[in-house]
Amino acid sequence: MPNKYNVVLISCLLAVWILPTQAQEGPSVGLSSDLAEILDDARNNDPTYQATQLRLEADLEALPEARSFLFPQLSANIAGNEINESFSAPEVPFVTQGDARYSGHSYGLQLRQVLFNPALFSQVKRARLEVEIAQAGLEIASQDLLLRAAQGYFEVLLASDSLDLASANLESSEEQYRQIESRFEVGLATRAEHQQALARWQTAIANEIIARNNMRNIERFLETITGTRYSNLADLPADTDVSIILADIDRVAWIQLIEQNNLSLYQQQLRLEVAGRSVDIEKAGHYPTLEAVVNHGTRVNDGSIPGPGSRGQSTDASLQLSIPIFSGGRVRSRVRSANYEFEAARQDLSNVRSEINRQGEALLDQLSSQKQTVEALAKAVEANELALEAKQEGFAAGIETNLNVLDAQRDLFQTSLDYSRARYNTLILRLQLEQAAGNLSDTHLGQLNALLVTGSN
Repeated sequence: MPNKYNVVLISCLLAVWILPTQAQEGPSVGLSSDLAEILDDARNNDPTYQATQLRLEADLEALPEARSFLFPQLSANIAGNEINESFSAPEVPFVTQGDARYSGHSYGLQLRQVLFNPALFSQVKRARLEVEIAQAGLEIASQDLLLRAAQGYFEVLLASDSLDLASANLESSEEQYRQIESRFEVGLATRAEHQQALARWQTAIANEIIARNNMRNIERFLETITGTRYSNLADLPADTDVSIILADIDRVAWIQLIEQNNLSLYQQQLRLEVAGRSVDIEKAGHYPTLEAVVNHGTRVNDGSIPGPGSRGQSTDASLQLSIPIFSGGRVRSRVRSANYEFEAARQDLSNVRSEINRQGEALLDQLSSQKQTVEALAKAVEANELALEAKQEGFAAGIETNLNVLDAQRDLFQTSLDYSRARYNTLILRLQLEQAAGNLSDTHLGQLNALLVTGSN
């Protein structure tokens, strides 16, 4: 199969009949970085993934927080008092009377234990569901990281292909222009041919500049994910049959798998359950609650009208039953609001399910035609190579025009770029299918990594 190096070599040979010099430029760099290395760097440095992990840690605290209200609640209290006391009982003999000013203080402990509180029980169940949502969110973020790392990697390879092709096109266009210019000077070419060749050469210069800038931008994107700048990436060999990853695609089985395992759909199902628990919590506003309460305290007075101070301790235990009777319609209003939210969540679930199914169908449609697309573009590259060679020979023999040669060069480079893009898209589409089914893992990237060739440049 044709690859970018073949295109560069053939273009330059047909244009100037010399070997390209671009391969000898620049010092040799170390071994190529592969997809596994990019993924490891992305896991350690991608700010989006790191932020999701931290948010998960925060969300996991919802469960212990909800449970804490079901455990014994122990509180301490302490108070200091400044007491002004006045007592008068003139008709009672032998009773001390008068005014006194003294200080006092008290301290104690209170223990409360929930025995029955439907709202708190439902809050714990809701918190468990919220933790499951957060865990599913982390798995979604993890799979999204795998996909973004792979997309960034193959986008760099595609940008590299584009730059190589643009550079080869520039060399060929310049050489074609030089030939026409020489012919024009001796009257063997028309001014129109001269201007056409000049226009194609200048366009090739602009395209090479655009391709180089695009390459830098995509490399920066990959650096943002991984925190690392790579000098060299392992390449996908030209003879790699990417269609092998399409061999086990059973459309019906994949649709069922997506409906059963899609993580976004699973999250939405959990959100519907959360909304249901919220309804239960609000309905609990109509129910009684029961608590056991134990108080133990000490009160100390430094003095009194009779003179000496006092110190007393007390302990009491009680069951406290609270029965809601009327709250101005607040509970009913909250129940109605929670029911509306529940129905909205049900509609959201239906919408997400429809969207997931649509995306799954679209992915399978693309993959079903991808093999034929790649094969057709490979044949188109080969045909354009032969067409360019024939037009170059015809131009040398005087039976083809300069414009025909330039058009053949343009077609070859564009078809070569489309071919490279189709190969990389095939790999990405398969990863997207695995992600839609909730199965994307390191194993899938490892399988793609095995297709890459590392080495020294």
